[in-house]
Amino acid sequence: MVVDYMLVVLISTALVGSYGEQNIKVCRSKLPGYFIDKDNEAIFQGCFHSKGKDAVLPKEPLINFRSNIDWDKWTKQGYAKDVIEKCGKKAIEKGKAYFGVEFYGECYLGNRLDFSRPQVTNADGCSKFCSHGVGGSSAMVVYKVEQWAPKCPVENVGYHIDETHWAWNRGCYHQNSNSFVFPVDTYTNFRRFINWHEFAGAGHAGSMVRRCGLVALQNDAKFFGIGFFGNCFYGNAPNFGGGEAPCHADICYWDVGKQKGIMMYRIEDI
Repeated sequence: MVVDYMLVVLISTALVGSYGEQNIKVCRSKLPGYFIDKDNEAIFQGCFHSKGKDAVLPKEPLINFRSNIDWDKWTKQGYAKDVIEKCGKKAIEKGKAYFGVEFYGECYLGNRLDFSRPQVTNADGCSKFCSHGVGGSSAMVVYKVEQWAPKCPVENVGYHIDETHWAWNRGCYHQNSNSFVFPVDTYTNFRRFINWHEFAGAGHAGSMVRRCGLVALQNDAKFFGIGFFGNCFYGNAPNFGGGEAPCHADICYWDVGKQKGIMMYRIEDI
């Protein structure tokens, strides 16, 4: 059974042993990516079966972070962001394009992926092999290192809107009566759905991001943004004339805009 912090994505229809012909879904992390540092993000590539030396990334050398695992923290937040960041920093230090985490804290690096290794599916059991955004005892969750330096700090690279779309965080922008990033007629007020307790506990407003992203998808928009914690805007040609906000402006928080800001997202197909 796939627990609630593991999300799955539709990829194919196939015959799998006693399961019969069905839609097979690969296992993926709660979030599509993480910030390694202020200049680099880690983009989720998949969860792959791994045993012995047969792995999607070279199994040597091993960088072991298992002694740094904070199980209570992982359970509370639903992901192993601290170990993912540490492994990502090692990849940057060594000049590697990819990194993977196996057995919850074993970090492996490389410049190419061996896609002959099968991905873990829900038929295998996502929670068994790939919980908390890292691999279990016989699986490796892989990330790609990409450069991007947001001017304002943000919590997460992006969020899953639904099973086939991601919302990539593209930064915090000025939004006020003189400078609107999106046309005002695309405005939808979701402030009644703000859950301050949920936002504070999670450290982000991911549920609001997903809610606004669904509205953008319904209107065939490729971009959307959230201001004043719950004001949803969307469109295909954002106006960046107001400029990306400097960090000291303090106009974005919890991955959404505050009273005079808007956090921008770009929708991508999975």
